[in-house]
Amino acid sequence: MVVTNTRQFTFSVLDVQSYLQGVVPREMPASWGDLGGGRGQQALRAQAVAARSFALSLPNRTSGATTCDTTDCQVYGGAGIFLGGNGTPGIGTGTAREDARTNAAVNGTNGWVMRMPNGAIARTEYSASTGGHSAPGGPFTPVVDLGDSITNNPNHSWTVTFSNAELQQALGVGPINGIRVLDRNGVGADGGRVAQLEITSGGVPRTMTGPQFRTAVGTVRLRSDWFAVVNEGTLNDIVDGAGVPACDATGLPQTFRDKPPGTTFHCHVEWLHAQGIATGWPDGTFRPATSIERQAMAAFLYRMAGSPAFTPPVSPSYSDVSRSHPFFLEIEWLNASGVSTGWDDGTFRPVASIERQAMAAFLYRMADSPTFTPPTNPSFTDVPRSHPFFLEIEWLNASGISTGWNDGTFRPGALVERQAMAAFLFRAANLGFL
Repeated sequence: MVVTNTRQFTFSVLDVQSYLQGVVPREMPASWGDLGGGRGQQALRAQAVAARSFALSLPNRTSGATTCDTTDCQVYGGAGIFLGGNGTPGIGTGTAREDARTNAAVNGTNGWVMRMPNGAIARTEYSASTGGHSAPGGPFTPVVDLGDSITNNPNHSWTVTFSNAELQQALGVGPINGIRVLDRNGVGADGGRVAQLEITSGGVPRTMTGPQFRTAVGTVRLRSDWFAVVNEGTLNDIVDGAGVPACDATGLPQTFRDKPPGTTFHCHVEWLHAQGIATGWPDGTFRPATSIERQAMAAFLYRMAGSPAFTPPVSPSYSDVSRSHPFFLEIEWLNASGVSTGWDDGTFRPVASIERQAMAAFLYRMADSPTFTPPTNPSFTDVPRSHPFFLEIEWLNASGISTGWNDGTFRPGALVERQAMAAFLFRAANLGFL
């Protein structure tokens, strides 16, 4: 114990191995060691190496300690907890906090650390579930997490619903008119984790960072800051309004485990599946709130057209879509049909997400670019006559496929979610445009 003029510090002095035996089971369930016939022990060993490297890479704290026992550093749980019996020494109960499996992982990697190219011990961080992609900001380049998308991982694809009242209470605002993501960190699907979003209440917008929003609504329910937003029942673009074909959900099954009956777009998603346009992922999910990628859009539109006979060119039209690409045929068909001709640099950017303005252009061209005279006065405050997709967006509005938001905007640069695309295609088909 050290006492200064203003503070008292209590130190626990122990060797690295003993310290890690109290840390590793707090950072990863020891039960993982039994998974895969014991192969899960390798995960515990990786965690032990990461924990050791992290601890040894830290500079001494102002107190003189090497590390601390909270989430600011690493959570050290100790060897166990002893509950004394009314202050009588030696009487009471104890609970061990170490585990033989994590102890074996620590001892089996004794002395092992990760090092940077210059030889310094790396400040490593190890995640049980990244959501599919490691985050930027650390010492390592963010990468795709190939082991994250497994059927028994509840933290890869998930859905949570908040009522308007719940959000009002959490955010300290009145009735919410809409929530939209303004910026992402650019790493991973959908553009990555939410960097900034806008909450509109009473017509007044308010911005927050993704982490701030997650903290406000609760980190247990909102599992990470990597999410997409669906405004249930508050925006014209996600409900069937006047002149828009209704989708009858009566008796429809639940094909995808993440799109149950009663949720917005369930009917449209089931229609898309029944038409053979979308089959979802092998894990039984549709990932409705995920932004639709350009390659998936190519596949959807090709199938909407009846999967016509088409012989793709011998030489690929795009530098980033080789003949071995899983959607090579569909993308080449999209190019040949004139629906999308890619970028001026010769790329198609297959994994880029589709924006609403591009969706409008794609559907207009799929409808054979019908003769249409747009109104003199723009229908949307954010799509002036000078907008490059003014005609296509006005056609989309006039056709009833998409009528924009209640605040008078179209939000042309906003990304299109897979479930919303299902609704747009359903409307286009039932209105006779596709």
